[in-house]
Amino acid sequence: MISTKNFLEIQKLEKPKLDVSSLQFATLPYTVESKGHTREFVPTKIASAIAGAYVDFLLLQNAALEVTDPAHLTVINDLTLKVLTELPRSADQGGLSADTIHDIVITVLTQFNPDLGECYAFFRAIKLNKEQTITNLRVIRRNNQVVMYDESKIQAAISSAFSH
Repeated sequence: MISTKNFLEIQKLEKPKLDVSSLQFATLPYTVESKGHTREFVPTKIASAIAGAYVDFLLLQNAALEVTDPAHLTVINDLTLKVLTELPRSADQGGLSADTIHDIVITVLTQFNPDLGECYAFFRAIKLNKEQTITNLRVIRRNNQVVMYDESKIQAAISSAFSH
């Protein structure tokens, strides 16, 4: 089991990136629903996300990480292919949402190694938290009214305060 503290410490490091651009995957006829938008499904995005979790996993294991080692790309390729084989089952059950895809990735990674699945889940939680923090910011006005954060209004207030 991975400690949250150790995972957060790893996030502060300058981490190497595994280049997954050389991996080839079949084009799949899926679209993905995410945040109210529909976009084309791109398998290399799955491989890239898995690669990020895999790097964290190796760093947490204190494993030597040589980004040019072809064994790493083989693992990422195999895991991505496993995810891709699981997608048709989910697509048949009502289409693909970004959350469904992430659930499949977590399941596949956890079956491979529970700590790797946990790394991906931690990374996903941090990413979602950052997105929600930015989109859910609220401002309490002087009259105690709570309003949505609007950068242009903040900028105007600061400019006004320093122009007098």
